[in-house]
Amino acid sequence: MNPFHLDTKGRSISQLLYNDTTVNMNDFIILSPPLRVIEYDRASGRLRFDTTNTSQFVTKFNTLQQYIISTLFLHRLQFFQYDYSHADIETMFQPLMDGNVFSVFVYPATMIRKRDGEGMSVNMLSPGDTVRFPIYIHGVMLLSNIYNPVPHVHIQHTLPRLRIQHNIPYMWFVDSTV
Repeated sequence: MNPFHLDTKGRSISQLLYNDTTVNMNDFIILSPPLRVIEYDRASGRLRFDTTNTSQFVTKFNTLQQYIISTLFLHRLQFFQYDYSHADIETMFQPLMDGNVFSVFVYPATMIRKRDGEGMSVNMLSPGDTVRFPIYIHGVMLLSNIYNPVPHVHIQHTLPRLRIQHNIPYMWFVDSTV
């Protein structure tokens, strides 16, 4: 992970990078297993999935989240210029995997490819439908409180938020309960 910097849209992001002598990766991709839709909130773009029967995926994503939290804690002075506690950083972190619920944010125009080759909009998903998709992980975004734009200055114990920056470019429709 690199220290936070402003991206082209003016957002503070810490990019996840992997570099060695033969490979350089600026983001990485995780292919989800088939996941059952719990709900899609059209207003926020939040799509929530039940991961009850996907223990390997849950373990993989929880490990990633804990790695990010530990890395931010270990290098907290470099990342935040402030000596946050491990508990503070965990509180600041907005997990995508929370228990057996996996939440991602998708654009309303995200298309879902059905088995017959036809496409459908993410807006057409219903609770119980099953889809799978690649998750492009770009980094961690630092979201400052609008009342506290300086992340390391505590105003009435408000902490900035940390969120995994990701995108879902497309999905595959697997099954429907309808």
